[in-house]
Amino acid sequence: MIRDLSRTQRVVLRDLATASETLSAFHFYQRHRFLPAQLSTAVSKLADAGIVAFDGSTLSLSEKGQKWVREQRWILRPEATGPCRSVPGEFVAQRVQAFEPYTPSLRRLHKSLRRVAKGTNGGR
Repeated sequence: MIRDLSRTQRVVLRDLATASETLSAFHFYQRHRFLPAQLSTAVSKLADAGIVAFDGSTLSLSEKGQKWVREQRWILRPEATGPCRSVPGEFVAQRVQAFEPYTPSLRRLHKSLRRVAKGTNGGR
């Protein structure tokens, strides 16, 4: 049906799918800082496809849109964008399973913790 949704379109669909009622166009400016032209461009493509109903001030998902969003579950997942949303590969380590024995590397510990780990308390 619709391919290559823009970020704005995904946000509009996600908000409409999780809303209990219709949403005003001002909601998208207030919450996401979408400009009227930006929102209009995003909504016009969705309205042409029959997914969103837009009467000039409020938006809602049509019956067809509700069914389509349910089928396209990826729309409801939060976006993993931004510098703090994903961990660079160089910092990803092998995960330890629950109840699996784990011994930290002593050479990676801070000097003050090494003394505690070796059994000396540094004279304290």
